[in-house]
Amino acid sequence: MKKIFTLAVAALMVLTIVVPPVVAQESIKVGIILPVTGDKAKFGEIEKKSFEMALEEINAAGGINGKKLEFLFEDDTGRPDVARSAAEKLITKDKVVILGGGYGSSETFAIAGV
Repeated sequence: MKKIFTLAVAALMVLTIVVPPVVAQESIKVGIILPVTGDKAKFGEIEKKSFEMALEEINAAGGINGKKLEFLFEDDTGRPDVARSAAEKLITKDKVVILGGGYGSSETFAIAGV
């Protein structure tokens, strides 16, 4: 769990590089893709709670450059094709500035391809 939390915080630190293009937004949208249903749901729920803990801590400390983070969670059901669709939606429709999550390597590989 500590590893997941550390990875989440490291990924969010990358936002300090990405933030300038999103200055006009009231919050910084981050897409998180996890298996919250299906065979891997138990692991996805653990990761989701870790992300939520990190979000609470970061926002309580003032967010990133004074802007609150907003996590948009998507369920990949543990399937690469669903993970790819979720990534496409988060990028094109929800306009997230970064993606996080990805429990299994096959889902993560599909997300990275987007």
